[in-house]
Amino acid sequence: MQEIDGKYYMVCPLCGPYNLCYEEYYDSDLVNPFAIRFISHQNMSAKISDLITVSDKDDCAIKLQVVKCYHCHSIVNVKQHIPEKINSEETICHS
Repeated sequence: MQEIDGKYYMVCPLCGPYNLCYEEYYDSDLVNPFAIRFISHQNMSAKISDLITVSDKDDCAIKLQVVKCYHCHSIVNVKQHIPEKINSEETICHS
């Protein structure tokens, strides 16, 4: 399972950004997830808050993972934080 703490944030198309989310992990049985990871946000960054494992599988077993909004259950967009690397000398202004 991929580490997400501080690297990503989630945006629900209906509820907006930084909501509680959950991530379901599926193996070849695409009906029932074998693990569910709960994700909260702290300082506008995703943070793993809990993990429920239904059956023991390793990361190689993951065939599909889906991140959903905890409130409306819509599939959310996972966004990666972009480090601030542009300083004032590199900023280009268009007129």
